[in-house]
Amino acid sequence: MSSLLQLLTVALLLCAGCCYAAPHCGDCGNTTVPYPLSTGSNCGDQSYKIRCDAGTLWFDTLNSTYTIESINPSSQRFVIRPASFAGNTCITTDFNSQGVQLNSSLPFNITSSNTIFFLNCSDSLLRSPLNCSSTSLCHTYINATSEAAACEQAPICCSFRAGGSTTSYSIRVRKEGCMAYRSFVNLDYSSPVSSWPASGVEIQWISPQEPVCDSQADCDEGSNSTCQADPSSSGLKRCFCVDGLSWDPISGSCVNNSTCQSDGGCNGSTNHTPLIAGLTVGLGVALIGAVVGTLFYKRQRRIKDAQERLAREREEILNANSGGKSSKIFTGKEMKRATNNFSQERLLGSGGYGEVYKGYLKDNTIIAVKCAKLGNTKSVDQVLNEVRILCQVNHRSLVRLLGCCVELEQPLMVYEYIPNGTLFDHLHGLHPGSRSELTWLRRLSIALQTADGLAYLHSSAVPPIYHRDVKSSNILLDEKLNAKVSDFGLSRLAETDLSHVSTCAQGTLGYLDPEYYRNYQLTDKSDVYSFGVVLLELLTSQKAIDFNRGPDDVNLAVYVYRKVDEEKLMDTIDPMIMEGASDRDLETIKALAFLALGCLEERRQNRPAMKEIVEEIDYIMSIAAAKAAEVKWVSDKAINVALKLPPLLLIWELSLVGVYYLPSALIRLFKVETRSFQIWSTSPQYYTDPTKSGQQAHMLLYRKASYIRAGTGNVRQNYVVYKIWVLSANYCIAATPQDLRYVTSIGKEDRKGGRNEKARATYVSHRQLFFGRTGISKMKALILVGGFGTRLRPLTLSVPKPLVDFANKPMILHQIEALKASGVTEVVLAINYQPEVMLNFLKEFEAKLGIEITCSQETEPLGTAGPLALARDKLIDGSAEPVFVLNSDVICEYPLKEMIDFHKAHGGEASIMVTKVDEPSKYGVVVMEESTGKVEKFVEKPKLFVGNKINAGIYLLNPSVIESIELRPTSIEKEVFPKIATEQKLFAMVLPGFWMDIGQPKDYITGLRLYLDSLRKKSSSKLATGFHIVGNVLVDESAVIGEGCLIGPDVAIGPGCVVESGVRLTRCTVMRGVRIKKHSCISSSIIGWHSTIGQWARVENMTILGEDVHVRDEIYSNGGVVLPHKEIKSSILKPEIVM
Repeated sequence: MSSLLQLLTVALLLCAGCCYAAPHCGDCGNTTVPYPLSTGSNCGDQSYKIRCDAGTLWFDTLNSTYTIESINPSSQRFVIRPASFAGNTCITTDFNSQGVQLNSSLPFNITSSNTIFFLNCSDSLLRSPLNCSSTSLCHTYINATSEAAACEQAPICCSFRAGGSTTSYSIRVRKEGCMAYRSFVNLDYSSPVSSWPASGVEIQWISPQEPVCDSQADCDEGSNSTCQADPSSSGLKRCFCVDGLSWDPISGSCVNNSTCQSDGGCNGSTNHTPLIAGLTVGLGVALIGAVVGTLFYKRQRRIKDAQERLAREREEILNANSGGKSSKIFTGKEMKRATNNFSQERLLGSGGYGEVYKGYLKDNTIIAVKCAKLGNTKSVDQVLNEVRILCQVNHRSLVRLLGCCVELEQPLMVYEYIPNGTLFDHLHGLHPGSRSELTWLRRLSIALQTADGLAYLHSSAVPPIYHRDVKSSNILLDEKLNAKVSDFGLSRLAETDLSHVSTCAQGTLGYLDPEYYRNYQLTDKSDVYSFGVVLLELLTSQKAIDFNRGPDDVNLAVYVYRKVDEEKLMDTIDPMIMEGASDRDLETIKALAFLALGCLEERRQNRPAMKEIVEEIDYIMSIAAAKAAEVKWVSDKAINVALKLPPLLLIWELSLVGVYYLPSALIRLFKVETRSFQIWSTSPQYYTDPTKSGQQAHMLLYRKASYIRAGTGNVRQNYVVYKIWVLSANYCIAATPQDLRYVTSIGKEDRKGGRNEKARATYVSHRQLFFGRTGISKMKALILVGGFGTRLRPLTLSVPKPLVDFANKPMILHQIEALKASGVTEVVLAINYQPEVMLNFLKEFEAKLGIEITCSQETEPLGTAGPLALARDKLIDGSAEPVFVLNSDVICEYPLKEMIDFHKAHGGEASIMVTKVDEPSKYGVVVMEESTGKVEKFVEKPKLFVGNKINAGIYLLNPSVIESIELRPTSIEKEVFPKIATEQKLFAMVLPGFWMDIGQPKDYITGLRLYLDSLRKKSSSKLATGFHIVGNVLVDESAVIGEGCLIGPDVAIGPGCVVESGVRLTRCTVMRGVRIKKHSCISSSIIGWHSTIGQWARVENMTILGEDVHVRDEIYSNGGVVLPHKEIKSSILKPEIVM
């Protein structure tokens, strides 16, 4: 058989004829050099030069040279190794030569298979088409590999998929404003970084033309090609193949156009034609039979292997879901039966991700079957991995995925069936009687449920899932009009190689994030933008895109923004919810509208996160749903007597400024809790005193904080006392009232003028209700200042850490102002470093704020509890008022009034503020009852996970707690709090809003961002505005800003600063008296007092300049820490301390 095959081979080769082949170059080491690549002057094509040196192939660019790692002749591509990182830096070694630059006149280009990361970049890239978001693949790479460990400190990195242009010639690092790059070929974005291939840049060569010649002698000896003029290039000759042969650019040879003629043979002999023909036919039949048999066997084997593999994959999915609700793997037969073979009568709808069919299972369960249009770019393995993730999602506001089917041509997802149509149908009258059911409260409920579902996908799903197509037609409503989000996660299954221009698979016009057009990346904030449009639909009942609105108002977001600019926002609201709306309804409608506009901010970093949106809508809904509580008396062990009154109009505007106390009499807090008014009592002696019969309940209305003179009944200027509630004079309040006839409402009485007119509670922003004579307590606070603040050097070399500026005023002043606003009259500083500096500095603010500031100095370290014992005499005066204790490093919104209310209510000995964090092992962890706040366990820096609520460093302690602390080095976290928790007298209140412990410079930068975000929500008028401002920026009114500057986000510029023209500032603090000269760039840094930054200087990567530091022109600082009073004359290329 083998001899016959050899004879057949000979015959076939004879038919092939002799063909011309251009000279190939020899191997270089173990690597074959295919045509047309040339390693010498006598082989290959000279336009395709590479180098062979000591067994290694090299590729020369315009400005550098790179080793060739591999060559693929069939695809005409090779991969070069990119430049390495310089030692312990985020700078690639070809930074000075600006990366990979190819000669555009040569037949090489960079392919579209490269995924390129630009690292250590400038802020200018934030406005580029690159994806520079914190969720970009570039950050995933940095966080998961030691190769780029130094890049963790670099503020900006961007990812980019090469665009596929055949004229893409460069990866220019410096041109892009970056200092390093990485490139990966054919990267699978879904795979973990640990399984990524080695980095490389893929280069493609263009198919070569025939070889250049000067004469026939330069062509072949067999006359298969002739040296002729090239018609496409003047004066150039090439070896063109003769008739019957054609040029093959891959092999670099002339090959036959057709097989040999049957009547002549290739060698001119006819004597053996019959024999050759017979042998050819016989052997051909045998060979064909063998080939067919082999192919049939292999096909059957592949089918069997595929079935076994599919069974294993299905088993993997079942195992993946064993921990949660079970998800079934349906067979193709079941799906065809359920949908009546995907009958058009069962078709519910179709969209960018595929058709949806209504189906019935054997047990009559109604299902919705989604047939995904995924294309062919993702393997079944990838699809199954995505379905596995979606099967684990379980939330009340998400349509539940019951299972999937992977047997048919395209994967099928099987969902629960939601029978009541979509939100779009209800809003636009496509569902019978639907619009009348959408009351204002129902619309708020739908918004809250939708936001809650999306927040779950963003924050609780592992890994996070971005919906990418949030719209009203993807929000389904059940029989009770509860919202359920559908189609979540299907974009994870969508074809990733499609052009991003297509919105079919990545979003819907009218809902699509405008930043998508700049960086071609959809993120969680893209979902926020789309949800903002849904909120506008709920408010207006208008479509996201509607050509009936006129050419300028086709887009709903644009239309509403125009109306806001015209101060006609309410004109856009659906008349159905405006009709009969109360004042409270109108306020909440406006609140939701402005929340929607916040979601539609053009820059995604200015948009709230979905978690924040949930909190906002929940708060708005609590206001809208508030009902007047019944007037009733409540009595229990913790609260001897409490009087609940119906809420007044606009109850959410109430705020409290103080806790009033009068010895031997009841002066208790009038508070707002669960939307009701309450008078709290813990002094039964007052009620049993018969001389107190007939006391009046006064409501104190005032416009600004001031002292009340104790015992005289007189009130200082700006106060007016109104008698709102009066207890009958003949009624003794020693017992709990059973009849409200004794509580009457009377008109307003002005103490000075004696006028009587009706009280208008709506126009008063602060209210206080108390019994008896007016008096004021001396509530006190202790701030734990501590020592040298070494972690924030060099700033703390000039002043104690609490006096370091934060958001344009000393850190400790934020706390003192909050304490003053909550009613504290005296602040004690526990300090062991420069107390005289602290007191002298704060003396000015002591007078301004009307608050006493004293000092308790430690001569030796006393821990976190010892300072309370040392300051005991200053804190306890016999009044029984609780004492605030604050850690001076903490920055937050300081809800101290609410904490007072919480402490008064639970009746325990101590209250602590807690906050949620991602890494609780670094802090003191609190395990508490969610309903009561009672602390079950207090564990300081646990090694095992016990919870994620940590001690936030803000306490409210009864005097008995302070009296029990011994004067010695003691830990409040390890000794005091665990003991009180064991006695069940320690309670915890969850801190609303942001929180940050300012320990190190990076915490300072993060804390500033959180503070400015909070300031935008609570007092946005304090932030700077203008065309030169990006995001949240705080600028002192005395600062001077030059022309052409770009400032933000997250920047604070202090008093007396001068910022000259063309300066770029981002994520930084510029302290008092700093001058920044023209065209400088500062990012992620802190510039100390009275420093100077020279022209064209660049300061970044957590550079910290102490007081009076002068940076010369054109200096670069990459993470330098510079001590005070220094002059920087040369660049700082890596993080270091400059002494």
